[in-house]
Amino acid sequence: MNIVVTGGAGFIGSTLVRRLLDLGCSVSVIDDLSGGREENLPNHPGVTLHRLRIGTDTADQVEAVVADADMVYHLASPIGVALAHQARYEVVENILSSGIAVVRACKAHRRPLVLTSSSEIYGGGLPRPLREADPSCLDIAPRWGYASAKMALEQMGAGLCLEHGVPVWLIRPFNIAGIRQRSETGLVVASFVAAAMQNRPLDVHGDGSQLRSFLHVEDAADALMAVTSAASLAGRPINIGSESPITIGALARLVLDIVGSASPIIQTPYDDMFDGLFTHATSRIPDIGLIKGATDWRPHRSLDDAIRDCWRGMADDTPRLPPTTVSRL
Repeated sequence: MNIVVTGGAGFIGSTLVRRLLDLGCSVSVIDDLSGGREENLPNHPGVTLHRLRIGTDTADQVEAVVADADMVYHLASPIGVALAHQARYEVVENILSSGIAVVRACKAHRRPLVLTSSSEIYGGGLPRPLREADPSCLDIAPRWGYASAKMALEQMGAGLCLEHGVPVWLIRPFNIAGIRQRSETGLVVASFVAAAMQNRPLDVHGDGSQLRSFLHVEDAADALMAVTSAASLAGRPINIGSESPITIGALARLVLDIVGSASPIIQTPYDDMFDGLFTHATSRIPDIGLIKGATDWRPHRSLDDAIRDCWRGMADDTPRLPPTTVSRL
């Protein structure tokens, strides 16, 4: 099979590309390298990189690549809470324009689509594992522009599947970590690992009591492939993530233990973030009963594994700095 992976040079996309190559597929990657890296892609004759920014002005080029494919994975997206606060217009426009171009191309050529959405759709979360049927609680706060754009694409994908008969799986990933993740994205595991490696302070937002769970990127790639074997999951949201929660404060301490760093942990009050416009989620843990009931997929790798793999991936290009003197949390 020839598979298209948008955002295939990112840390999740490049892991998926490797999985697909192992299965004997050829892979066409569409990526503008604004967030991914060409060196993330394996040097393999089965990989073709189309360096292309997906949007309304490149829709014809996207459609030409999709026309030659058997299936499409749409992973390309801006990421990061900071980016959602600092560039709301551009983030929403990017998600919508790129997603519309991909969905329309799949509609034109009737190509099955795995569309990655986001757990941000659940808003502030609930004090229990979140189910796909839980309502979203979004408002006009900057953070939820990202989530609202993802929700709009879910609606398009569901329409493509249920009204036009093209298989579409709507994936809501919860926090993912592992090899080739970069701290520039602002994602917490990579940010903590990079800071620990450089003996810089680990910045915990709020009091660190917020709950998250972290899925190893290899398990995430396995989930993205597993859903396509379950026709019953097409046209509906599907959570993927880990069921093992940890507080962000405990995560910071775990990273320091694994990396062997003496970096301090500091706290930044929410009111000091993004001009006081920061919206936080107290708990973001998935209920993954849906995918577990329909497929053989289960998470197999631990958070410790994800931290070590993230650390290993950064080791070659992250210099050590002298320790910073700041009071420990």
